[in-house]
Amino acid sequence: MKQIRRFSILPALAAAMLGLALWTPSVRACNIPVFRYALERWEPYPYETLVFYDQTLPEPLRQTFEALENRPVNLSVWLVDINQEDMHEELKKVWAREKSRAVLPWGVVRYPYPYWNNVKTNTLWTGTVEPATLWQLVDSPARRTVAEHILKGVSTVWIFIEGDDPSENDAKADILRKRLDWVRQVAELPDIAIQEVEQGEMAKDAPGHVPLKIAFEIVRLQRDDPAEQFLIHALLNIEKDYKDFKDKPFAFPIFGQGRALWGLIGDGIADAMIDDASAFLLGACSCTIKDLNPGVDMLIQADWYGGVSNLLSVASEAPTLSGMAPPPETAADAETAEPETAPELPLGLVVGGTLAILLVVVALISIKALKQNNT
Repeated sequence: MKQIRRFSILPALAAAMLGLALWTPSVRACNIPVFRYALERWEPYPYETLVFYDQTLPEPLRQTFEALENRPVNLSVWLVDINQEDMHEELKKVWAREKSRAVLPWGVVRYPYPYWNNVKTNTLWTGTVEPATLWQLVDSPARRTVAEHILKGVSTVWIFIEGDDPSENDAKADILRKRLDWVRQVAELPDIAIQEVEQGEMAKDAPGHVPLKIAFEIVRLQRDDPAEQFLIHALLNIEKDYKDFKDKPFAFPIFGQGRALWGLIGDGIADAMIDDASAFLLGACSCTIKDLNPGVDMLIQADWYGGVSNLLSVASEAPTLSGMAPPPETAADAETAEPETAPELPLGLVVGGTLAILLVVVALISIKALKQNNT
C-alpha cells in the first residue's frame, strides 16, 4: 500500500519518456502472449482511498493501516483531517458531497485515476471505515483464488457472476466452460513465444517462476455473496451501460496482475465472444503502453513477482462479513447525492499528460515513416 502522490508532474513525464522509449525503431514485435506480458510487466494501478477523520484516528484503525503498508496490494490511502485549513479543492468537493451521511472515520474508495473517464462512477464504495471493513476491501476468497490460479500458470481466470434466472446461469456457465475447453485443446503457443518467456523475469530458474501454458479456470459467484461485494461492484461498474443488465449473468476474463477485460453479458456469453476474448489474450502482445490496451485493474492483494509459494505464505486477515455497504448509487442516494463530476486537475498533471500524448504521437509518426522507408 502506497501513499498517494498523484498531484505531481513527474509521474506523467516519466510515463511519457517510457512510452517514447518503448516506441524506438530498435524495438521489434513481441511474441509473448498478452496474458503473460501483462503478468510480467503491467503492474496494477492503485485504488485511491480517502479516509476522512476528525483530528485523530482510532488506534485499531491506525494499526490496520500500518499492517496494510506491509502487504502487496494496489491500494493508495490518503488520510484527510476534516479540520485542516489547506485541504485540496478536490478533497473539499468529495467531503462536501459525503459529509451529510458520513459517520467518521469515513472512507471513499475510487477506481484508479486512469479509468475515471470510462467507468460508470468514479466512486466505487463509501462507508464507515473499520479494520474489518478495510480487510474485506482489499481481500476476499475469490480474489485469492484468482491470484493463486494465475501464479500457477493459468492463462485466464473467468469470473462468472450469476443473474436472476438459475437456469440461464447454468446454461451460460456451461457454454463458457465447454468453449474454454475447446480453446485450450486447439490453441498452441509458438516455440518462439516459449523461448522469449524463458528469458523473462518469471522464467524457470527465477524465484517467482510461473509456468507458461494455456489453461483456464472459472470462478462462479452469486451476486449477493457478502464476502465478494467489493469485487462484484468493481466489475459491474467498469462500463456505464452494465446497469441495464442487472438481472443477467456476466463473465469477466481476469488476466495478468488482476486485470479484467470486457465483460460478456447474457446472450453475449457465446462461442464467438469467448473466442474474441481468448484470441486477444492468447495472441502475441503488441508491447504497446498499458493504457492503450483494454482492461481495468482490480484491487487484489498478491505478490505477483514472488510466486505462488510466497502468495500462499501470506495469511489473509479478511473476515467473512454479514454484509457490506453498497456503492453510493443506491435508490435512496440517487435522489439526494450531487452528481459526480470529473475533478479539476492540477496544472502539472494536465501539462504532463499533454506532453505524454504528444510524445506518443510523434513516436507513432516516426515508426510509420520508418516502415515506409524500409519498404
